[in-house]
This record gives sequence, C-alpha cells and structure tokens, in this order.
Amino acid sequence: MLIVPEEEVYIDKEDQDGYKSIGIVTEKLDICIQKYKQENFNGIFGHPNFGFKNEDFGFIKDFKEAKRIWFWDINVSDVSGLYTLENPEYFGVMGKRPMLDFFHFASLKTLVLEWNSKDRNLQTCKNLELFNLWNHKPKEKSFINFNFPNAAKEVGLYWTNIEDLTTMNGLRGLNKISIERSRNLKSLRGLEKYSNSLESIFIDTCGKLTDYTFVLEFPNLKSATINRVKLK
Repeated sequence: MLIVPEEEVYIDKEDQDGYKSIGIVTEKLDICIQKYKQENFNGIFGHPNFGFKNEDFGFIKDFKEAKRIWFWDINVSDVSGLYTLENPEYFGVMGKRPMLDFFHFASLKTLVLEWNSKDRNLQTCKNLELFNLWNHKPKEKSFINFNFPNAAKEVGLYWTNIEDLTTMNGLRGLNKISIERSRNLKSLRGLEKYSNSLESIFIDTCGKLTDYTFVLEFPNLKSATINRVKLK
C-alpha cells in the first residue's frame, strides 16, 4: 500500500487490482463518507497510525457497497457491522477481534485471515480464489481442527506452527501454495493429495524443512522454490 494524506484523511495510491481505497479516520468520519461517495471509491482500510480508533464496525453501513476491506493491527469488540457489507470481494481484518461468521461473505474472492479458532462457515465462501492464513498456532500443531475453504485455488500460510501438511483438508483444486516463516515445518508431506493440480510451490524462511524433493515428481508442477533455492 502507498498511503498518503489527502484533505484530512488518507488515500491508498497504490494500484490494488482495480480497487480504490480510502482510510477510515474515526474523528473525520463525515469527511470520509463524503469523499468516498463523491470520488467513487470502492474500498476502505483502517489502522491506528492512520486515525482508526473505532471499537466496532457500525460505520460500515455508510460503506456497504465497498468491495475491498482491509484493517490491520486493530482492536475491536464487535464485528457485527461487517455483516452489512453487500458483496465484498477482498477481505482482511487483522488484529484483536471476536469470532467472524463467513456465512455473510459468500461473494469473497480473496480472504486474508488471522486465525481465530472460533471463526466459522469458511466453506460458504464458494467464490474464493485466494486464501491467506496468518498466525495459525493451535496446541495440536496441525490442521486437524481447521477446515480450509474448499474453493480456494491459491493458499498462503504465514507464521503457522505446523510440522507437515498431512492434515491439510477440504481443498479441491489447489494450484499454488506459499508457506513463509513457519519454523516448525519439517516436511511437505500432504501435498501429494494435490499433486495433479499443483503448479507452483514457494517456501521461505522455514529452516527445519528437509523433506520436500518428492514434489518435483508432481506432473503439472511448473515452479518450485524452497528457502530461496529454485528447484524448478
């Protein structure tokens, strides 16, 4: 993101695949609403460093047509306002928050999710293409109690504590997987379930990983990079 101040609020000037986003400044909400409507924005974002101080998402009713939703490092006690979004496509709410029910977000194409064990109904995201999961660190160190959204074709895992991928589940046609900063990862076993569909594998900063060369036998694999070594 390239965030710049403009008329008492903040604008993301970076090209975000057709999304044009304005920052939510809590103390300037009226200005945000007016500018959003007048200049045809279709995305919103928020961060404490850029004036976001809300403890809930009640303001979403004035931005319910937004397609791109991106909030990070936030601390909110109520997320129900998010359910007034009509047809969001890109969604990420990172930080301290209550459980999210993804039944309300069936239109999503991209989901960046910071793990919360109480989240539910990811399977209802039938249009999802890209799914990124952050900070998945359950006691069992596996995905046995986590159900991936089965429509996702591209998956990213960041700061997870898993040791292998044998409990990875639900995905129907995985094309691309990225795993970064997962220091417990020792093996890519489990990916063989997706050997016929996987085209790209990217692994970085996973220092314990040793069991991975078998992926080179996947028939449709076009690219494989493991800890900055390009294997294919």
